[in-house]
Amino acid sequence: MKWENLNLHLENLLPGLVTLPLLLRLFGHSLQVSEFDSSSWLISSELVRVGIAIAASYLIGIVAVIVSRIVIDFASGLLPRPLSLCFSRRRPPGPWREMSTQFNTAVGAALANAPEAIKNEVLKRRERSRLLRTCFVPVVLAVWILTEGQEKWVRLALEFASFVIIVVLYAYTEVMI
Repeated sequence: MKWENLNLHLENLLPGLVTLPLLLRLFGHSLQVSEFDSSSWLISSELVRVGIAIAASYLIGIVAVIVSRIVIDFASGLLPRPLSLCFSRRRPPGPWREMSTQFNTAVGAALANAPEAIKNEVLKRRERSRLLRTCFVPVVLAVWILTEGQEKWVRLALEFASFVIIVVLYAYTEVMI
């Protein structure tokens, strides 16, 4: 196997590195880690344990990125993105419901046919919004952990508020910045 051909993306690893400890904090009491034979060379090797942690983080990060993309992209397209487009000077013509579709079409066309400077600008905007979007799962888990002991409705209200903040910032970043 050639290491040059290994296509690992930091955008998948970083959310996993943040999410894994949060998941362990939430569900650590139900994991039976003590059942492993720690005298086994496999588990006692520090290098193997670090490798397992990084691999687990990468896989959890992939799931977090996919979930974030599904949830945040869908929610952003309903109201915040069209609203951001209305306030921008790049407002596409047409009905409210079609604005997100037209925006996505314009982004795709810019990446396919535009000069290099425009492609770089579009990629830079998409990278910023992608980084913000990948915060969704870790933020949801962190809010849930930090509000332990609070009333259920307070926890859910704070989760909803964090969701709205991320969606609005994502839509704004995607369109305006």
